[in-house]
Amino acid sequence: MDSYNNRSPRGESDLTALILKQLGVFDSQRLTELSGEALAAISAGSCFVAPSRKAGGYRYEVRYPNGFAASIIKHFGSYGGDADLWEVAVMSQNEEGEWRLCYTTEITDDVLGFLTESDVVAVCSRIRALN
Repeated sequence: MDSYNNRSPRGESDLTALILKQLGVFDSQRLTELSGEALAAISAGSCFVAPSRKAGGYRYEVRYPNGFAASIIKHFGSYGGDADLWEVAVMSQNEEGEWRLCYTTEITDDVLGFLTESDVVAVCSRIRALN
């Protein structure tokens, strides 16, 4: 296997990580995951989808019994990712049963960016309470 196909612990290729780091654009090695306490708070009474790597960062999806979900991300392209902050989007199921971003809730008509971990917990609490 050549070095261009190797993956870093964060999921991007070694070459991509090196270029971004040397350009001073983004160093995914310094990103922190959600703490166990935050994960417990946002996933209580829900269907928690295992975290995944995305664009050199993290993605969590938490589906709530009310038919809404939270997409929680931090990576190179997310709002706040370069500052080690989170982005949250509200999701709902479409007619085909696919989970999609939802822009029509009282929480937001877009995604919410530049969030601290405690902000993420608060937003997820609001998503869990949607009717």
